[in-house]
Amino acid sequence: MHWKALTAWRTQALSFKKELTNNLLGLNESLFVAYTQTSWWQTAAASAPFRETNYEPEIFIQFPHDHDKTALKSYKIGLVHQSNGQSVEKSSSWNRAYLSGLFQYGGIIFEPRAWYRLPEDEKTNINEASGDDNPDIHNYLVYGDIKISYPYKKNFFTMLIRNNL
Repeated sequence: MHWKALTAWRTQALSFKKELTNNLLGLNESLFVAYTQTSWWQTAAASAPFRETNYEPEIFIQFPHDHDKTALKSYKIGLVHQSNGQSVEKSSSWNRAYLSGLFQYGGIIFEPRAWYRLPEDEKTNINEASGDDNPDIHNYLVYGDIKISYPYKKNFFTMLIRNNL
């Protein structure tokens, strides 16, 4: 029996969020820009430590929900672009609009997010930059996710769940 070497994966992410303005619409809302960069490491590979890096700029508006009797604390509407920054033939990018809510039950925070993929024209030539790089991405990243967080002492534990039901 032969065993194949497994490639170990590890991710490293860098994120920031900056508030641009608040109460622009008179609803006590805040307008933000954010950026996340995620690098996927191949820790078992001898000469290629990075498998891929994804870039994810976004803009969103967050609205507070100030009613004490509900678990809903806020909701947000946003636009996000995600790309691996590769050249045309290896490019993987897509855009989406999303709606999410932030709910708190006791000490646990739930943040479900649903998105709509912004349509792109079908790619007619794989060597051209224009056109859809990922026509079937919804098969892998579906139409939403849920983040579950739990603050504990000086720590903040978070789990992201996605399933292509």
